[in-house]
Amino acid sequence: MNINQVKIKRRKLLRALFGLFSFSSAMFVFQACYGMPPDYGLDLYISGKVVAKSSNLPIEGIKVSVDGSSNYGVTDSSGFYSFYNERNNGLKFRFEDIDSTKNGYYQTLDSTLHIASDLEKISFNVALKEVK
Repeated sequence: MNINQVKIKRRKLLRALFGLFSFSSAMFVFQACYGMPPDYGLDLYISGKVVAKSSNLPIEGIKVSVDGSSNYGVTDSSGFYSFYNERNNGLKFRFEDIDSTKNGYYQTLDSTLHIASDLEKISFNVALKEVK
């Protein structure tokens, strides 16, 4: 092998590596801009509304989570929340006030809900008791 052949092979190798890294970075940018698509296969869409028990007014800033999962939703100014979670027969929900100084303090509520295995979405509305 002469020097020219070595240079050509080296140049081809560098082009291949550069092309691979360019493609990888383009895929990363695409994912960062648009996010990962949700997996709708075995997921359950959970939504609902949280209101105050005494006044029936919506409560903002309540964290709604499912025990054993990292997925959760936080209520908006209308008291609505939504998130996806893995489908199970029994889900243990936790409704927790995470901004107690903003709109009063509400008692944490734990509730278990048994769900049919063929459901794809549920709506779970609750009323929380205010702690004075």
